[in-house]
Amino acid sequence: MNSVLKRIFAAGAACTMILSLSGCDDSDSSTAPSSSQASSVTESQGQNTPVELKDYSFPEFLKTTAATEMLSNEVYRDFDPSQALTEPEENPFPDKKIQNVICGDYYTYTEDGYVGIINSLGNVVVKADKYVKAEPVSRRLVRLDYPAENGKGSELILLDGGYGTMYSDSFDASRITYAELVDENTGKSQLSIIANGYSYDSFLWDKFEQISPSSVVTQKSFSTIYRGSSGGRSYYIIFDEYYNMTVYEAAYALVKLKVSEDYGECYIVNGEDYTELVKMIDSFGSENQLIRPSKDETLDYIQITFGLGTEEQTAITISADGFCLRDMQETGTQPPNKYFSAYSKDTFVDIVIWVNEVLSREWETENIETQGDSDSTEAE
Repeated sequence: MNSVLKRIFAAGAACTMILSLSGCDDSDSSTAPSSSQASSVTESQGQNTPVELKDYSFPEFLKTTAATEMLSNEVYRDFDPSQALTEPEENPFPDKKIQNVICGDYYTYTEDGYVGIINSLGNVVVKADKYVKAEPVSRRLVRLDYPAENGKGSELILLDGGYGTMYSDSFDASRITYAELVDENTGKSQLSIIANGYSYDSFLWDKFEQISPSSVVTQKSFSTIYRGSSGGRSYYIIFDEYYNMTVYEAAYALVKLKVSEDYGECYIVNGEDYTELVKMIDSFGSENQLIRPSKDETLDYIQITFGLGTEEQTAITISADGFCLRDMQETGTQPPNKYFSAYSKDTFVDIVIWVNEVLSREWETENIETQGDSDSTEAE
């Protein structure tokens, strides 16, 4: 290469170096990082910024133990003792000392300190000569108590058709079955529960299965429990020793909340509330947070376990700084799966406020609808 070419190549190299240095110093926003980008880089190196959230407080209703009762949202009660035994408006039998109306069309009367039963025609069903108390325990079963001093305890009598038959059968879960009913118009098949010969045709189920009592957190006593579904909702169906049926809407989710020094738990036992919460959380958009999660062990958090009673349970834990752990539990076909995401810092507050405003209504007010079942038929 001659000397002229060498000088041209040397000049070109020098020019390229000058242009390159000039580009690093250019303040044009298209090439230089913005101030916010520079801040993000600094934060990613572990310098956490304070979490600034809207005001929120611990829901007062979570301080009561009632919120940990799964059998709380009662929607149906087969037998109500307060309605099975009432005071008569008038005495239809002046020759008797009428005490109460029992099982709709029978009367208790007293004589010489004892209690007896007569039917609506005034005929004696149980003579007042050995029992001191007659108390209905189901639609047609009445418990007759002996005086305490003789130690005989009590007996049961079945009232039906104006007559009485002594009843000594003990509870047997095998006497709770179901019949399949098919709608002639739609062809849809549903199940009707039959308990000790009594058919609950006015309360039909899409699914009905016995479950373990240990799977239900409750202080209530019962002889057996089932889980049923109807109209897209889930229910617990319990029977006592006299085959009385009570239905509760099932627990769909468990909420655990910590705010400062306060901690509480409650079940979501209303299908509409559960659906609303699922939709609300699904609507939260994840964010690309460049700060690291806080190592503060005192940080507030909320944990929600969805899908109780099913094989597809998912627990999400959201901290007050917006970080979320989603834990999808193992099912029969899928292995457990966990992953992290980040939400807006206000997401946590929005859920706490929702718990305070919505779930409190489940536990602080009585939204219980007790339905009658007058259309059912009995076949003892």
